[in-house]
Formats: sequence, structure tokens, C-alpha cells
Amino acid sequence: MSNDTITTCGGKFFDSGGSGGSYGNNEGFIMTFCASTPGDQIKLVFLTFNLQNNNDYMYIFDGPDTTAPQLTVATGLGLQNSPGTVQATSANPSGCITIWFDSNGSTTQNGWSADISCETPCQIITSLLNSTTPAAQADGIIRVCQGASINFNGTATFSKSPTGATYIWDFDNGTTAAGKIVNKVFSTPGIYLVNLNVTDPNGCINNNKLNQVVHVSTTPNFSGTGPSVASVCVGATATMNGVVAPTPYTYNCAPPLSGTTFLPDGTGVSYKTSVTVDCFDAGLLITSGTQINDVCMNMEHSYMGDLSLSLSCPNGSSVTFLTYATNAGGGTVMGNPRAVDLPVDANSGNTTQGTGMNYCFAPGATKLIDVVANWNALATYTDVSGNVSNNINQVKAGTYKADGNWDNFIGCPLNGNWTIKVTDNLAQDNGYIFSWGITFAPSIVPPEYKFTPIIVSQGWLPSPDIIATVGNNITIRPTSSGSKCYTYRVVDNFGCTYDTVVCINVTAGPFAGTSTSLNTCGSGANVNLFSLLGSGVSTSGTWTGPSALGGAHLGTFNPGTNISGVYTYTVLGVAPCLISTSTVSVTNGVASAVQVSIAASTNPICAGTNVTFTATPTNGGTPSYQWKLNGVNVGSNLPTYSNNALSNGDLVSCVMNSSLTCITGNPATSNVINMAVNPILPVSVSIAAVPSGPICSGTNVTFTATPTNGGAAPVYQWKKNGVNVGSNSVTYSSNTLVNTDKITCVLTSKCCLSFRKPSYLKPNYYNSKSQFTSFGFPSSKL
Repeated sequence: MSNDTITTCGGKFFDSGGSGGSYGNNEGFIMTFCASTPGDQIKLVFLTFNLQNNNDYMYIFDGPDTTAPQLTVATGLGLQNSPGTVQATSANPSGCITIWFDSNGSTTQNGWSADISCETPCQIITSLLNSTTPAAQADGIIRVCQGASINFNGTATFSKSPTGATYIWDFDNGTTAAGKIVNKVFSTPGIYLVNLNVTDPNGCINNNKLNQVVHVSTTPNFSGTGPSVASVCVGATATMNGVVAPTPYTYNCAPPLSGTTFLPDGTGVSYKTSVTVDCFDAGLLITSGTQINDVCMNMEHSYMGDLSLSLSCPNGSSVTFLTYATNAGGGTVMGNPRAVDLPVDANSGNTTQGTGMNYCFAPGATKLIDVVANWNALATYTDVSGNVSNNINQVKAGTYKADGNWDNFIGCPLNGNWTIKVTDNLAQDNGYIFSWGITFAPSIVPPEYKFTPIIVSQGWLPSPDIIATVGNNITIRPTSSGSKCYTYRVVDNFGCTYDTVVCINVTAGPFAGTSTSLNTCGSGANVNLFSLLGSGVSTSGTWTGPSALGGAHLGTFNPGTNISGVYTYTVLGVAPCLISTSTVSVTNGVASAVQVSIAASTNPICAGTNVTFTATPTNGGTPSYQWKLNGVNVGSNLPTYSNNALSNGDLVSCVMNSSLTCITGNPATSNVINMAVNPILPVSVSIAAVPSGPICSGTNVTFTATPTNGGAAPVYQWKKNGVNVGSNSVTYSSNTLVNTDKITCVLTSKCCLSFRKPSYLKPNYYNSKSQFTSFGFPSSKL
């Protein structure tokens, strides 16, 4: 390496000492590599790398000089500390890379070697999601049940050409599918970020993420669901409790990094392993150390006392978990290392892996990992190869307090690389990190990355053993022995159904049946109460009650001699089911007579009159009615019947059926009403005067009415010149008549009339001589 600008697309890049030498002290070289093919980009792949750790540094810039954006900075021994593969980015139009190497004034290492090549810049590819089935809900999340299939339809846009592009769906669970349109079955509950990776023939891939969120419902917790007792006797009751709780789920934005990181024997050498976090909103920063939930690693190491452990965040801030200067662990082992003659590994050059244990560090933890109280004292320790060591301490798996302050991370970006650094400070020991991960507090996880299903319905499926339900609990009474199982079903807001089956042991024993009741009458037939207790009832029981029953176990109740009360059937058994009882509550009543009477609204009647007949029941309960006209069924099931077309001599009756028990005379027939129907007659009236001719003024004249069909008590209304006069009499007399007075009479008959109201006869008028008052003698009729 020297101060120079090289245009090439091949060759090797060495430090100033070349392929076999070391670089020098106090170097400060800047070298720029540019592609010899216009438009291409320089690519460096480091094959070896050894710098004095934290003293000599290599800085790499994305451009033709050191004013370009810095890609990385590297220091330390081993490829794990090297820049790895470095390539000019698409934001760098020059395609050049600039390296600045800076060494201090003492101690050098054997430097580095790297392959130089060129890459053709990638076109811009953007993946797109056209549709899904089922579709995402309003919040953009697809929610399905376990085992559901989702159809994904996607495409992409290309800045150059789509020819030959491949489409690979990544379902965030280690599985993929090829094609623009695919179906995926999600069998495991959780949250998945589905992406479409589009690659062209040059190996260029889209630089965006769809991150289509899929929530797969979690199985609820049925741990509280089950019987109140372990077993129950046949015919006895037990409670089955229905208790369910939804299971929350939080997406791990930094899933544990699986894969082995070897921690070889070293003296001050650091080893790093990183996980990438990319699920938070861009620019979101840590505001409190408690926003980190914990950092956990599965590891083994044969000598904890020489280790230092720390975690760094994407901006380089770090928190120390275990400090070498104060590490009191000594020869305590972590996990189960493969080691000889512990506490110092007499053969640390043997790199056979041991088995790890889980060690976590978390804000709020109170115990330190290098404290004796947190170790297991092993009288003998045998490693995976059978090597035995005596009196060894082993760190217990658990969660420990960090030596440093978690608030060091305040202001650190959440997205980016989080890195564990392990430094081995002494010789004669080694170990492995098998996996590690970081989890963040649920409070800062984006809403789409956590969910708790909502239970929308729950309950027990029907069973003939269920005799009562109160809320989510049921009371069962099994009628046979064996293991009896019942199903509790839950439906959540995803539309998912979950069942759990819980069983109870039913022990055979005495079974006295199911309690019930009986209503009977003193005049009724005998009843065997045993027949009312249900099936499977033991015949070895006895009856007790307010009066003695016949028929032995049959419990024959005689309504004529036995009395009302509670009769108990008792069956004796053997342990644990010693006794079983049931009861029959008997009500023995006195039979009541059923009767019905009817009445007409009017009788006798004129032809055409509407008549309403009303039934009055006795002991009818909720009765039913059948009306009869001359013995033929008429009307409807009502307590009244109306008719306006009755004939003289028609016979009306009613039959009533009572709803009551313990009755006599049911159905009952009413009295018969014989209808008197009178015909419609013409009615008229005529009047005559005495004296009948012209009269002299002051003469008393008597007018007499002669009725036709007036009936037994007709009503008369006399009128003089249209004004009512006289009284209700067949005659009217007056001695004050004057010439042209007009006398009429209105007759109201009590017979069935051919007219609905009275009408008048037109009067005849007689002219009198001058010395007489002239008056007429009219007749009138209704």
C-alpha cells in the first residue's frame, strides 16, 4: 500500500510490507481504487487481516477521496475484525473506493491481503404487493388461524429490464416460495413479515421491503379448565369449570442469531458477533436503558475469570456486562465446556465444542454473574469427552446484572447492528457462543408487531350429562361409569375455534336416579315413582316419605290412600360411593268439577238482530271452546260467539275443554239457549174526531187513534201543528181549536217493525164554514 490512485479490475491489495511482510510504524497512506471499466464499481474481498488492536486502523470511504462517506473502520487480529467484503455503493457515481491506513509508532502486525475486482452496478428494482387472499384488514394486517393458507400476488418495477428476473417470497419463518403468485400455509402462531425478493440475471436484488404483516392466532390457555374434583360417583354431581385466557404474542425484532462463534484461547483478543434489528420506525432512538428487555446468549467457556463481555448498539455506544479488571469468576466454568484438568484447561488447543447454558443480562436484574452465590459447586465435573475434574464451580443459568449502565444506550438508534464483544484476556482456555439475541420492551414494539387475541365466545358443547349451566361453568351428573370427557370451545376475533377436552373419572356405585316431581289426583290411577327416576337406577333401594308406599323398590303411590309430600329413594353402596338418593315431590289433589254456562245478549229478538253468546267457565284453567248451533260446530275457539241470522227455535250451546289436571267432567257441555225470533210486521195508525164535522169555536173535540200491529203497549205522541201535545193515550181532546189547526198522532209499536223509525200519515184538511173553526183530522203511522 502507498499513496496512489489505481485504475484496475483485478489483482491483489496488500499492506506496505507486501504478501510476506509487515506494515511499518507511523504509516498514514491513502490509496484510491477505481474501476478500469467505465460505470463499474470497485469490490475488495479481504482474505487476511491482522492489525494492532485499537492502535492501528483502516478507514474505508465510498468515493475517490477521504471526503466521501465512510463505509467502515477496522482494527484487530483475525478476519472476524476485517472489513470483509467492501464494494462501492449505488450512491457513489465514481465507483471508486478510498482506503486510509493509519499505524502508531510501536508494534506492527503482518497486515492484510485482499482480492480486487469490479462489479457492474445494479439496476433499481422495487418489489410490489398486488393483492392477498384473504385481504389485509383496515390496519394493513392479515389475520388468519393456524393452518390457514394465504395467497400472495406480487410483481416488481425495474429501472432497466425485467427480463430473466426471479421472484422469491420470504415468509419470515425459514421458508420461501418461487413465483409472482404463491400460496403459503401458516401452521405456527406468531407474527410474520412477508417480503418479495426480486433478483435479475446479474444478481441485483430489490432494495425495498414489503414487510406485509401476518398475524397467526395464538392458542389460548385452557390451564384452568377442568373438573372441580378428580372423580365422581355415578349419579353424583360435579362442576366443570371453563377458564380460558388468550395468549399474547410479541414479534422478536432481533431473533436470536443461531450459529457458532468460536472463542479461541487468546491474550486480549476480542471476538464479535452481531444481530441486525430493522423492524422499528426509521430514526427511532433509545430513550431509556429499560427499553431493552434483556440480552441472552447460549455459551460455554472453561475459565470465566479472564473474560470481559459487552454489547454495543448501532452508533457504537456500549454497556459492559462483565469487566475483566474486576472479574471475580476465576476458574468458574460457563456452561459445560470440553476441558482437561480444570480449573485451568490443560489442553486448550483442543477445540471440541462443549454444550452451552443460557446466560442473560437485563436492566433491573440484581445478581452479578461473578458472585459465588450464583454458582453451582460440583464435586466432580465430567465434560462431553469424559474428562473428569474435581471441585469445580459452574455459573448457574439465569439473568444477571450488568457491570455497566444500561442508560449508555440513550440516543442509540434501535435499527442497525447490535454486537456482542467477548475478550479473552488470558491463555489456556477457550469457549463458544452458540446463539445470542436481544429483546426489547413490549412498550416500544410497534403495534403491528404484537397482538393479544380477543375471546368473542366460549362455552361447553352439549352433553346429556349436563344438568345446569352457570356462566362458563357446568354441573354434570354422569349416569354410567368410566372416563367421561367434555369439550370446552372458544372462538376468538380472528374467527379461530379452539377446543380443549377435559375428562373426569366416574366411579361405579349406587345410583338412585334423578329427582323429579309428580302431580296426581285422589281419584287417579296408581303410579310407580321408580319409573320417574330415569334410566340406570339401582333396584336395591328403599322408599321413605310421609306415607308408606307399596311395591317395594317400585314405590307405588296410591292417590286414594297416600298423601302429598317428598318421597326419597335411597340406594346403599360401597366405598367410595356409599349412598345415593333421589326424590319425587308428589302433589296429590282433590278432583274439581269442570262446568261451563252460556248467556245470550238478548232473547227473544226480532229477525236479523245480532246476538252475542258468552261462556262462563268453572275450573277451566286455560280452556278451549267449541260452540254449537243446533248440534253443528260453529264459531271459533273463543269464549264468545255472535250470530245475526238466527231463526225461531234455534238451539245454541258450548263445549269447553279445561287445561287443568285433577278434574272431573271434562270436557263440559253448557246449558242450551232456545232462541225466540219474531218476524217483522207492518205498523200503521189512523185517527178520528168526535164530533166529526165542522164545529163552532170552543167546541171540545176528542180525537181517537186506531193502531194496526201496535203491540201490547204502543206509545202515542199527539201533535198540534207539529208541536207535541196531549199524553201517551189513545185519545186527545181540545176545546181551543182554531180554523186550519192540524192534528196528527205518532205511534211507536213494541212489535218487530218493518220501519226503523216512526212515519206520519198525511193529514186531511176540512174547510169549515165561517162560523166554525176549520181543522183537519190527519192519521199517522210508523
